[in-house]
Amino acid sequence: MLTALLLAAILVSGQAQHRVVEPAPRSEAAASTVSVVGASLGSHVDHQLRTPVPKTLFKPTDSIHLSIATRVSGPDPVVGTLGVLWTYGEGEDRQAVNDDSREILFEGQGYTVFEISKPNDWPEGRYQVEVFLNGVSVHRAAFKVR
Repeated sequence: MLTALLLAAILVSGQAQHRVVEPAPRSEAAASTVSVVGASLGSHVDHQLRTPVPKTLFKPTDSIHLSIATRVSGPDPVVGTLGVLWTYGEGEDRQAVNDDSREILFEGQGYTVFEISKPNDWPEGRYQVEVFLNGVSVHRAAFKVR
């Protein structure tokens, strides 16, 4: 039942999903912590919520998916907030495209997907997505639309 609760959450401009890949081993060790261990962009995700073909160049008509890999170190699940900020442009001209965050119960190793799409095409140019774990920036990825 816990895994079912983690599988999907609806976003204002897309969707976020989380899938637990393997449970953390149980022991009486120190308190558990969660960390972001990787992230990749792509135009789709597979059944494991990974981007099978990572890319940084998208067409204006593409949906853009960000697959974020997380890992819990320690014996217990960890509640945390995973968020993303998508931006367009560079320097002082940078503007927010979308931002979202979700509270997640992390267990073992898993993947969370955030997706953005635009029905009337993305403007060509440079974009960036920034990943936040519990309000702290932990990853940035640049990409282009042309």
